[in-house]
Amino acid sequence: MSSIWQLLINPIQKSNPVLKCLPAVRTEFKSISPDFAICKDSAILFLTLSFHREHPAYILDRIRRVQQSSEKYKVYAVVLFIDMKMVIDRIVESLSCILFSAGFSLFPAWSNSEAAHIIASFYFTQASSGRALQGREYYDAHEKRRAATTDSAGKLAARELVERSLTKAIKGLSSTNAKLLIDTYGSIRALSKASVDDLCALKGIGKKKAMSIRNMFTSPFSKDD
Repeated sequence: MSSIWQLLINPIQKSNPVLKCLPAVRTEFKSISPDFAICKDSAILFLTLSFHREHPAYILDRIRRVQQSSEKYKVYAVVLFIDMKMVIDRIVESLSCILFSAGFSLFPAWSNSEAAHIIASFYFTQASSGRALQGREYYDAHEKRRAATTDSAGKLAARELVERSLTKAIKGLSSTNAKLLIDTYGSIRALSKASVDDLCALKGIGKKKAMSIRNMFTSPFSKDD
């Protein structure tokens, strides 16, 4: 019988670089239906956005396997590693709807380290009944995203991912700028059609930022390394 203090890891995750970023937690590789599990409390699946874009049926199969497994958990979650320079809002919104319908919460991460801390937060929350500072800090932060996922079937979660990806993809773009762009154009697709003059007309978007935005859409799409 595995200890409640152990983070169980599916062997298919052995080569996942996220494991190297995990804090000091006790781990055990074990044949389980999810990718990570903490006793009978939490079941976690790991997914990268680029992989989901190329293989959208994968997460459906993994969810089905977890749901049909004899293992039962209180919490079901997906840690989504945003490994693309630009989040495609329709993909994220669609994924959010799928997860919401299946009873899974979405926890986005923008680095291996952040993904590791999200996973560890489940461990610390379970191990210390939610009172450990390290686990509580991450749990509280991502609990907000959990609530956003359930609002309008994931639209707020998708919007948050898009806004944050804009600030990471465009040098000098602030979160206020990103919010204004999404408020004005509504989607990445609509934003991609905006001219430099259109963008310059927006408050806080000068010619330099406008050119950077246009260059992002006119340059070939690429993924983060």
